[in-house]
Amino acid sequence: MALAWFRVVAETNIMLHNQTIRQTCSNLESILINGNLDAIKQRLNVILGDCSESDLLEINKVIGKPQNIYFLIHLILKDSDAMEAVRKASYFHQNGFHKIVLLSMKNFKLRLHHFGAGAHIPMENIHDHRWPFASTILNGKLRMDLFEVNNEAAHGEDLIHYRYDSDKSTGSYTTTLMGLTKLIRYERKVYEAGSSYLMTTKELHRIINKPGDESITMILTGRPVGTTCNLYAKRMITEQEKETPNYTLTGLRNQLLDMSETVYPKNN
Repeated sequence: MALAWFRVVAETNIMLHNQTIRQTCSNLESILINGNLDAIKQRLNVILGDCSESDLLEINKVIGKPQNIYFLIHLILKDSDAMEAVRKASYFHQNGFHKIVLLSMKNFKLRLHHFGAGAHIPMENIHDHRWPFASTILNGKLRMDLFEVNNEAAHGEDLIHYRYDSDKSTGSYTTTLMGLTKLIRYERKVYEAGSSYLMTTKELHRIINKPGDESITMILTGRPVGTTCNLYAKRMITEQEKETPNYTLTGLRNQLLDMSETVYPKNN
């Protein structure tokens, strides 16, 4: 009887929690439709300051609806202060994608990653993150390999291990050489447009899109759980690769317009 009672209580708590998350997501959409960027940021910061990783995925799915992304981008395009904040936080990443940070506060970042937009895609370094994140594929496909450390394996990749620490004031990053490590791939995933996934801080991964494979993803990060993360490269990382030059306002505006039309064409 006691076990059955605890099961009922647990199931009831889960049901109430799910109802709360659904209401939270509905409120987010209402705030978005009202067109208040500050209210959206403040609300997301409160929600993501105290939520589970599974909640992160559900919230991401709501914001990642094509019409919501389109509306959010155009809210930003109409706000000069918001555009400047996005410009300062965004850059072309040496791993081969455009990183556009739409909104950011203490407990979260909401950003777009654009792969294959007129640039060669190099083999991305294997890495983890210092925060959990949820991602929705807005356009194209995203191909990903997952890895684990296994220095005793007979096969795998012998890589240079770095500890990675980003500089929040400049957008650049520093690396500390940790030594050689062997990683083995244990899974390959392909995410189609419209799909979403959750990634924890300990999952080592690498995007393996080929040149010409265009995809746009929306990433919602949660609260940081550390100050550094791990990076595994086939060769030494140069100082030039650590530079993250920002976009011009004109270049950024054109990118956002192109992405909004790709994600949510006008004929919708």
